[in-house]
Amino acid sequence: MIIAAGFPKQVTHTVVWLSEMNLDIDLIEVGLWRVKGQLVAGFTKVYSTPEVEEFTLAPARIEAKAAAQKLEERSRARNAVHVLLHAAPELVRDGYNEADHEGGARPFLLVQGMEAYTESG
Repeated sequence: MIIAAGFPKQVTHTVVWLSEMNLDIDLIEVGLWRVKGQLVAGFTKVYSTPEVEEFTLAPARIEAKAAAQKLEERSRARNAVHVLLHAAPELVRDGYNEADHEGGARPFLLVQGMEAYTESG
């Protein structure tokens, strides 16, 4: 957290860059006023705000979020298959118990099909 009366562009640009490098940093502007003989301070958070973060996300952060979503979708799909197998096994063809469920990497699946990777295809 950096607190000052104001921030030149060089500071704000640097803070945005540091934020994109995954450093959690805030800019707080402070103002001082005299009210009835007393000093009063006011603080305003100028960075990081949700609106700014939406436009300054680093590509790495965006990619990480996309990868996490993809992993979550895969987990949901696996869970759906397990639910199907337990709830309605009649919908799955015979022999699924002996099938190759943990086949490892299949880099040419779209080109060669399942026949290239399992006996049952």
